[in-house]
Amino acid sequence: MVGYPLLAFVVVRLGRLLPVVIVEIVVQIVEVIVVKVVVVEVIVIVEVVVVQLLVVLGAAVLGGIVAAQVDVIVPRVGPKLHVKTPPDE
Repeated sequence: MVGYPLLAFVVVRLGRLLPVVIVEIVVQIVEVIVVKVVVVEVIVIVEVVVVQLLVVLGAAVLGGIVAAQVDVIVPRVGPKLHVKTPPDE
């Protein structure tokens, strides 16, 4: 006769404890999913920023190369203000 009351006690205790355990498991799963989503979003944001920085730096370097090539082909000539006009003109 001791077995049945003990079994009933365990079933009642588990009946009260089981929803708490299930809720804790669900909370842990949701936390893991949220953390993974946040980490993936942060990684994507960092990748986008790095790609944008590389594009900007690449454009700046390419622009510098193009400007240097134009200077070689058509050198910039400024007016020579220090040259005096010859007196016979």
